[in-house]
Amino acid sequence: LLTIWSMTALLAPFFNFVATTADWAQREGVDPETARAYAVSMFESIAIVAATPGAAAPPILATHAQTKGGLNEQVMHELTAKDWFAQVATALDGILKRLEGR
Repeated sequence: LLTIWSMTALLAPFFNFVATTADWAQREGVDPETARAYAVSMFESIAIVAATPGAAAPPILATHAQTKGGLNEQVMHELTAKDWFAQVATALDGILKRLEGR
């Protein structure tokens, strides 16, 4: 149960990820409300795909979302090179330790 509870610590980072995406679009000239609405809708749609009964596991969905030489492959490469995903796991380890009183 503490492991599941630990996962809820990603709520604020998720909202910040959405906000960062919308803020970037605004800086590039997209109307603020359009940028926010699109970012929210896009991430909602991605979550719905992953939650669909019978959907492939998220790592497989991530692989399928990447076209060789494509945009998603580029961002995955950049984030992976900076250990972004490993940092998420490390942060969750810290939350679990905190909840366990370690």
